[in-house]
Amino acid sequence: MAKIEVSFIDSERKIVINEINALGYGFDYEYASYSNNTIIIPDMTSDDKDKFICFLNEREISWSN
Repeated sequence: MAKIEVSFIDSERKIVINEINALGYGFDYEYASYSNNTIIIPDMTSDDKDKFICFLNEREISWSN
């Protein structure tokens, strides 16, 4: 399992949350204590992480692990 952290602007919130839900992690994420625009998913499979990273990169949304 892998951890991923995603930072986004308010206008990207809905598409990021929709993608998280589509991957089945709708209840497995938390907002970072330092920002309401940063979501942390602590346990994501490698395949799902790769899919999510492709999604983020296509939309030029910041992420880290």
